[in-house]
Amino acid sequence: MEPTRYSFNVTWREPREVTPTLDEISQNPGLYYQAGDIAWVLTATALVYLMIIGLSLFYAGISQPRTSLSMAWLPLMTAALISVQWFLWGYSIAFSNWGNSSNYWGGTSGFALHDALLRPVPATRNSDRDGPYIPEILYALFEMVFAAFTGALVSGSAAFKERPGHFLVFILFWTTFVYDPIARWTWNADGWPSQLGWHPLDFAGGSPVHICAAFTVLAHCLYHLHIFPRISHGMGGPKVSSHGHDSDDLRDIPTGGAPALPDIPPAGGHVPPPPSHPKANTQPHNCQTEESAANYILVILGTMFLWLGWFGFNGGSALGSSVRAVTAVVNTHLAASTGGVSHVLISAYISRRQRKKAGSTSADSVDKMNDGRGNGRRPFIFSLVDFANGAIIGLVTVTPAAGYIPVTISPVFGFLPVLICIPLYRVSELIEDYLFIFVIHGVGGVVGMLLTGVFARGDIAELDGFTKAEDANGAWGGYGMQILIQLTDAVVTAAYSFFFTMVLLILLDVLGFALRKIVWRQAGEDRKIGTSQVLVEESTQGAITTSTTEVP
Repeated sequence: MEPTRYSFNVTWREPREVTPTLDEISQNPGLYYQAGDIAWVLTATALVYLMIIGLSLFYAGISQPRTSLSMAWLPLMTAALISVQWFLWGYSIAFSNWGNSSNYWGGTSGFALHDALLRPVPATRNSDRDGPYIPEILYALFEMVFAAFTGALVSGSAAFKERPGHFLVFILFWTTFVYDPIARWTWNADGWPSQLGWHPLDFAGGSPVHICAAFTVLAHCLYHLHIFPRISHGMGGPKVSSHGHDSDDLRDIPTGGAPALPDIPPAGGHVPPPPSHPKANTQPHNCQTEESAANYILVILGTMFLWLGWFGFNGGSALGSSVRAVTAVVNTHLAASTGGVSHVLISAYISRRQRKKAGSTSADSVDKMNDGRGNGRRPFIFSLVDFANGAIIGLVTVTPAAGYIPVTISPVFGFLPVLICIPLYRVSELIEDYLFIFVIHGVGGVVGMLLTGVFARGDIAELDGFTKAEDANGAWGGYGMQILIQLTDAVVTAAYSFFFTMVLLILLDVLGFALRKIVWRQAGEDRKIGTSQVLVEESTQGAITTSTTEVP
């Protein structure tokens, strides 16, 4: 059968096969840079910043009213601080390849972006022919919002653990010594993995963004649970319980009958009853209680901003307007959609089974509701927060793979990680990761890296017109060794992030106690009022809550 032919009026990129100097580029930038590529990356940069706004809304919605404003403010403040750091020295550490740079640490040529204006940046390190180039100043801006988002993501670990001021000092050092080196070895052609001859496939930040942030949160939580109490006691600080709280524990704070510990929704998105409640151990996991303080409207708005921004996060990582960028956006949307739907259905099924097994009076009163047709069937209870968590898991998992996989595979990146993450929510509860950052971003990120090693195909990667197909194949494309490379990259990133986060936290707290002038942690009296009222001028006036939707 004769193949179908298509007619194109082709306009070639001009000029071709020339080697201009920076002076020549500055005189005629329109000849050397594609306007469409610049426009798309600028748009993608703005979309990624929307993710930071979405994260603020999400964190505020999932927190108690007494901390909601500080949890909304902290990601924005973190992003602004990291943007300044990136401008001054962060970009130079991660991407400067001149002067005294090494495989692990950049040189000083990019300090304050003084030499990052028109120098062309290739859209990929695996390029064997002409492709879209963008000016370095735009590339620095795009990577700046990535760094800002990663720091904002980590800010969720500060909930009920420390003062925002302490966290901001920590995140400044953390970005310099943890995120920037990881970004260098992931995305810089001079990074040590490339110099060793093996190339992890990470399209948009599975390792430097999600795995790095998640294992930072893990270290942060474990530190405040087990290490800080010993440091505080040994250096004459306030007595701290094994749960990371002062002796004036939150459990002793009168709150009008609501649970004194943080009312953070667990896996199903709903707050458990107070420890003294007679049904505390039998309450169905997915049933909402009257004590819930989560603002689900903010949660959904935050999720939608994250979803929208992720189109720029993944699609913009092609660094040009190409078919590969379109494929990345489609993969992103399908993975998020599949993840949201899967999480809702799986959690509803688990909740129904738990309520049936519990057999309590309260559960029976819900389960035996009439379905409108005269039947006493047990209803499925669908949760808004389950949908939000599932969509974010899908977005996280597809991040390293978005530009490497065909769209027919992307639903796997939504369903499979949700299936893995749901049973692991208990891990975040045990380490007091109240926002489930470790499971959603850590487990989701690792699963995404491994699935990328399985399903990556060179023929998808070369849709940008210049990437080498042979350098972008996974097991499906005939290179099974890529799975081991992906696993190694994930493990190294996780270990590096965890270890150096611990080191930074210990050094900062030891320094704080030694100076006796810096109150790093949140005092017990401050917790009674809430960080929103103590550390942010405005105070909350309440929260909007919505109930779950019951579907027979």
